[in-house]
Amino acid sequence: MFGESDREIADDSSREGGIPQVLMLMNGNVQNVISNKDALALKSATLQPSREKQIESLYLSFLGRMPNADEKTKVLNALSQGMQLPELTWVLFNTREFIFVQ
Repeated sequence: MFGESDREIADDSSREGGIPQVLMLMNGNVQNVISNKDALALKSATLQPSREKQIESLYLSFLGRMPNADEKTKVLNALSQGMQLPELTWVLFNTREFIFVQ
């Protein structure tokens, strides 16, 4: 569903999203799994001593890298305005960088 070729034509893969991907991400069971309080990524993040460390933990879990300064500032701002860590897991899961492992 996410960029694999249909195996009928060599190199028929795509990096463009489409309706099936959007529907799966929005309506699929995956978002319930990753935002569950017992999910490893979320559980590891909540054990961190500060919001900054929680953000770093989730970025490492989903993207395999630390957030840059701009990303960290934006996430801290969103968290201060009421966004919760389970919502951040959904945001990171739905990034193009995560979906296509760029």
